[in-house]
Amino acid sequence: MSSVQLITDSYQNYHRSVYLYILYKIGKDEDAKDLAQDVFLRLMDYKQMLRPETIKYFIFSICRNLVIDYLRRHYKMQEITSYFLDQLPTFINESLQAYIVSGYFRLSRIICPYCRKSFVYQSERNP
Repeated sequence: MSSVQLITDSYQNYHRSVYLYILYKIGKDEDAKDLAQDVFLRLMDYKQMLRPETIKYFIFSICRNLVIDYLRRHYKMQEITSYFLDQLPTFINESLQAYIVSGYFRLSRIICPYCRKSFVYQSERNP
């Protein structure tokens, strides 16, 4: 059996199980669908190593790792949001506060990690 056929069969047999496992772990339908697709995309990177006897375990190992990565990013984002909300002065208009936080996120994505640390350090020194 070719590796492409093995991946196709695996998708048909395990996609629903992978999706439900991810949905159970993260609780978000759209993100679970995306991660379930990513499992099989990653599986294609390893098509030279796949064997019919071990593919199920390989799929769920990839799935577990993707869920862990997702949750790490999710909790890191919550931590960053909490940090920025604690640093901002209290505003009566919460939409303005949310707009400012989103601006910090855009800024934090485009500057390098060293500059980001410096930015946070300077903002802590000069409130």
